[in-house]
Amino acid sequence: MKKILPTILIVSAMIVLLSLMTITYADIEQASNQATGNLSTLLILTSLYAFLFGMLMEYRGLSRVIKGDIRLQSTLLVVTAVLMVFVFIPATSWIAWFSLDHPLYLEVLIIPETHMILAVLAGTLFVRSFTKESRAI
Repeated sequence: MKKILPTILIVSAMIVLLSLMTITYADIEQASNQATGNLSTLLILTSLYAFLFGMLMEYRGLSRVIKGDIRLQSTLLVVTAVLMVFVFIPATSWIAWFSLDHPLYLEVLIIPETHMILAVLAGTLFVRSFTKESRAI
């Protein structure tokens, strides 16, 4: 029973985050149709939910970090920090900065699906940068 409860909590938290992402996505569609000013805030919020989802995917490492078993991997942390900067800049800002003449590599940051994948990856890498797993062969 001890191992089932944390699994239920993690899965429940992931379902809640997915629900929040869905609700926020509907708000994003409504805000983009009405051209309201809170579109950037909603996009950042969606990135945050995806980031937290990625952290929960690394639940074993996250539990070790919570328990205080931290083994910092500074190189991975720097890469993750750079990725987080890109992830938490909303697509509206990328479009405003580069207009429609954006380079192909920035397309990744503008398409919502790839943006979410990068946010989940950033969350996963963030937890991994604080834990060093010993891999047995």
